[in-house]
Amino acid sequence: MPLESRHLSRSLPPLAIDIHTAETEYQNGKQEIRVLLPDNYSTSRLYRVLYVLPVEAGFQSQFGYGLGVLQEMNAHNLYDLIVVQMGFEKEPWFGDHAAEPKTRQASYLKEHVVRSLKRDTRR
Repeated sequence: MPLESRHLSRSLPPLAIDIHTAETEYQNGKQEIRVLLPDNYSTSRLYRVLYVLPVEAGFQSQFGYGLGVLQEMNAHNLYDLIVVQMGFEKEPWFGDHAAEPKTRQASYLKEHVVRSLKRDTRR
């Protein structure tokens, strides 16, 4: 399923985070995938990707927001990489639930997030 996209400007211009929305068989409802590209991003080359795992459901930030910290550090430019953080509908535990087919966080990351972003960032 293709990703729906929009742009989220943060309080630190000109840095920006692209937001992709995905609805899959691995999670209930639409989930956000946030992507921070290097300022010099080019579709003509390959980049390393850093996947930041969430510590709370969605993008709550009571216990931290990894993508925001890496953005403030300018890691995407310092290390010339793409930084990605996905949200989960439920509290993260990074596994596939044996009895709940819509709570498969490991499969969501591996089968949807990684594959979709590989396809989306090489236009």
